[in-house]
Amino acid sequence: MPRFFAVPDVNADGIPDLYAHTSSGSVRLYFGGRTAIGSYNTVIGTWTGKLAFG
Repeated sequence: MPRFFAVPDVNADGIPDLYAHTSSGSVRLYFGGRTAIGSYNTVIGTWTGKLAFG
């Protein structure tokens, strides 16, 4: 994945979360876990032509 952006805590569980812009153009929100990155939700299906976000 070409770009990552960490955010304090999106789902209010006290653990930081992470946005990722994939090479296919989608933006995913990965939920942080105590020992590993958890599941993700695709929040934008196609986001192309951007060099950065955050």
